[in-house]
Amino acid sequence: MAAQLAPGYIACAMTTAATLAKEALRMPAGQRAKLAHVLIQSLDTERDADAEQQWDAAIARRVEEIREGRVRGVPAAKVLGRCRR
Repeated sequence: MAAQLAPGYIACAMTTAATLAKEALRMPAGQRAKLAHVLIQSLDTERDADAEQQWDAAIARRVEEIREGRVRGVPAAKVLGRCRR
């Protein structure tokens, strides 16, 4: 049997969310970024061990390619410049 919410619960939750958002928008950008990070992390509760292993392997491979001179890095300013076009 599905749980029933008390009348007004959704409206109260939405009001609370709206109030929190309004207050958060008054915060300095750095504090908002930290808050956003915490909130996003709270939603990411599942860990994908296989994906993490694949990322670790890809990172290790890229580091090795750079150290051995098989590839050259691109300066961040150049990469960001390309993204802004």
